[in-house]
Amino acid sequence: MLLTPKDLEMVQAQYPDYRLELVNGEIVIMSAEFGKANRILKCVNEINV
Repeated sequence: MLLTPKDLEMVQAQYPDYRLELVNGEIVIMSAEFGKANRILKCVNEINV
């Protein structure tokens, strides 16, 4: 069963201290360093150097 963004929101509400992402329909616990947003930000910063 693939999970939805709504499922992710419900899990995040229950576990606010965890960084969670929805990847291919599965909820993945991410570390602060390797979160998707941080990977994107790192790429943008490298382009702007």
